[in-house]
Amino acid sequence: MTAGQTRQAAAGAPLSLAPPGVPARLAAKRLTVAAVGASITAGAGAFDDVRDAWVDRLQTWLYDTYGAKHGVNVTVNNGAVPGTTSMYMCACFRRHVPQDADVIFLEYAVNDEHRKEPLFHNSARKSFERLIRKLLQMPSRPAVVLLNTYAWFNTDPYEASAHPAPCSRARCLCLPSTV
Repeated sequence: MTAGQTRQAAAGAPLSLAPPGVPARLAAKRLTVAAVGASITAGAGAFDDVRDAWVDRLQTWLYDTYGAKHGVNVTVNNGAVPGTTSMYMCACFRRHVPQDADVIFLEYAVNDEHRKEPLFHNSARKSFERLIRKLLQMPSRPAVVLLNTYAWFNTDPYEASAHPAPCSRARCLCLPSTV
């Protein structure tokens, strides 16, 4: 972390919400968005069709909002790999995330192992945090947004809900997080 970023963090400014390159790229009429995660991001469980996946809906919205109205060349890359964990993506993210990504959506709320204890000192949490830090250090300095999802098929209230650990880690790293 640079001295400027440390001052930003101390002042409460989220580091990943306004990476330096995004406004310039929008002005240059291009925006690259990536999504990584497991089967949910790949489209499993989409209502009618895999094309109803949240990434496809995001792509449509971005095209309609920025592409059609403002002439921005929007590229959306879905690098999800069903059945994987953040440990896999931590090792192989360069194969799944474009190096010029401006915004990266990250979803591993269901596939990563969810131990109630210890909250952060286990292999799943460590690889998830390592992945986040690697993404934030990419040359394009992308914004990273954590996506939490519900495991609709699980009846255990802890396992079926959006997990507190990714949300807590998001707060520690000043990342936006959504469900």
